[in-house]
Amino acid sequence: MKKYTTWFSVLLFCAYVLPASAEYFNVNARNLVVSESPYVDVRAYGAALTEVPIQAALSAIDNAIGADVFIPRGTYTIGTGLVLQGKSNVTIRGAGKDVTILRMNLGTATKPAVFNADGNWGILSIESDAAFASPASNITIQDMTFWLDNTGTPGAIGDENGANGQYWIKNVFFRYAGNITFKNVKIRGSRWEALYSDGASGSAPSKVRVINSDFFDTQHNALNVNTGNASDVFVYGCLFDNTRFGAQVVGNRINISKNIFKDVGGAIIVAEASYPAAKNDTSDIIVSGNIITGLGANTTTTSNVYGISVSAGDSQFTDNTVDHGIIVSNNTVNNSVKKSTNAGPLVAFSLYGGHIKASNNHVSGITIESGASGDTVAYALGKGTASGIARQQMYFNNNTLDNTMFGDVWGYGVSIVGGDNSSYYFSGNVMTGISASAGFALYIPVASGTPYVSLNGDIFNGYIYYPGKWEDLSGPTYLNTAGALSNLPLFGDSNGAIGNMYSKNVLRKTFTDNDTTPSIMGSNVWQTANTGATSITAFSDYIDGQEITITFTDNNTTVVHGGDIHLNGSANFVATPYDTLKLMWAKGVGWVQTGGGVN
Repeated sequence: MKKYTTWFSVLLFCAYVLPASAEYFNVNARNLVVSESPYVDVRAYGAALTEVPIQAALSAIDNAIGADVFIPRGTYTIGTGLVLQGKSNVTIRGAGKDVTILRMNLGTATKPAVFNADGNWGILSIESDAAFASPASNITIQDMTFWLDNTGTPGAIGDENGANGQYWIKNVFFRYAGNITFKNVKIRGSRWEALYSDGASGSAPSKVRVINSDFFDTQHNALNVNTGNASDVFVYGCLFDNTRFGAQVVGNRINISKNIFKDVGGAIIVAEASYPAAKNDTSDIIVSGNIITGLGANTTTTSNVYGISVSAGDSQFTDNTVDHGIIVSNNTVNNSVKKSTNAGPLVAFSLYGGHIKASNNHVSGITIESGASGDTVAYALGKGTASGIARQQMYFNNNTLDNTMFGDVWGYGVSIVGGDNSSYYFSGNVMTGISASAGFALYIPVASGTPYVSLNGDIFNGYIYYPGKWEDLSGPTYLNTAGALSNLPLFGDSNGAIGNMYSKNVLRKTFTDNDTTPSIMGSNVWQTANTGATSITAFSDYIDGQEITITFTDNNTTVVHGGDIHLNGSANFVATPYDTLKLMWAKGVGWVQTGGGVN
């Protein structure tokens, strides 16, 4: 009983004895938060539900000491944006993210005077002092809503630096800030970016945490930390709902985990920093446990749509190292849509550059609206635009694709744009549900060079295309070549070493009736079903080293010895039902019989 009496006495003392604006030991009764900063209730500066008492409280904070500022419940109409400038050790807390609401109307908002020389500002703006000499630090914003009501008419683009500057307004804008936390915050509506950090070189924030916060109905990036080389950015347990883009971060030491993205034009983008030169490479990136549903639902006609994009290899600078410590794991992209109004590609996972480990990710349910255009890719892997001299290695393990309908656009399970100096190690991946008419389970185009690719126990149910070099094929790797495709080679050219893997899991296909020069693209196992006398004199759409097996099911087919076809005994092969014939294409020689016979 004594313990409770003591706490009650402390609360009474803080609430009624110490002056709210002068006390130096704060106990917040609602959250039982103990703080060394003075406690300030904005009602001490006026009862109006406007920005006036809030700004007065923020302006009164002692720069050297800080404060714990409390904004009680209510909807506050913010006419001129709030500014927290050159302050440290500050907490601004509301009574709850659906209880304390800071609302600004886009059509009537006014930029604070201190930002007249800069395009960006917000309902709340946080930055260093006016000389940019002392960054803001140890800032916490929690338990409130920042609502930008964009039903009004914004200022013109030419007015971004004028008195109103409504064109570049944000919900919350921060720069030259370190150790800043947003917790239990709701962001509602936006003009462009909602929670945003940007500015000149050197203004990059560090130690940014966004925790258990909600983002709704934003017109552009819901969260964008895009200032040079941000570091130590942590985004956890947040909801992004009906946002144009979800979270975009440029920098290193980034953890984006256990968030939900719903009906978004793009979910997660992590990009390599370009400055300062002392921090060249993106490293220590974790993107894990995120759920993305309805990807592509909020798109424009030209935008690219990414579920998770990690671009870590665009710049390797002069140190010739590659980015490292990048883990993308246990994420799900499901029920995405390629809209007819969107001409850009839809990519569930885009992973480029550096030493990346991608494991236990899942893609399912990509659907295509009628009339859609542009590629659709489950997993796009690549090296990046600058090769350097260091070898990139990517480990791609136990990732899956299923229940996918690519429809009328080109679809890819895994697409690799690799480069000669990169290695890809696959193990235990399963890619199914690829369109038979316009899709690849695994696609490595000629333009990508010849990256080393190792397969171990993977299942690719669909077309496989790689004209380069297979480094290793171990374990039960299944290549299923069901479907039809025109005008592209299937397995690669004479540089390929995939060999007998052709026959592990292929479906028998049938030559076109009465075709005397049938195509052999799409399979190495064929059968005839000719309804009239047919003399085969050549095969089309072959590749060097390809081997085929033909089973005859009719009495109408003859394979003619001569030209590029070299048969045993230099005699025509006059087939009857159940006969077989095996041929191999040898460059400079032609088709050579390697087996088969009359049954």
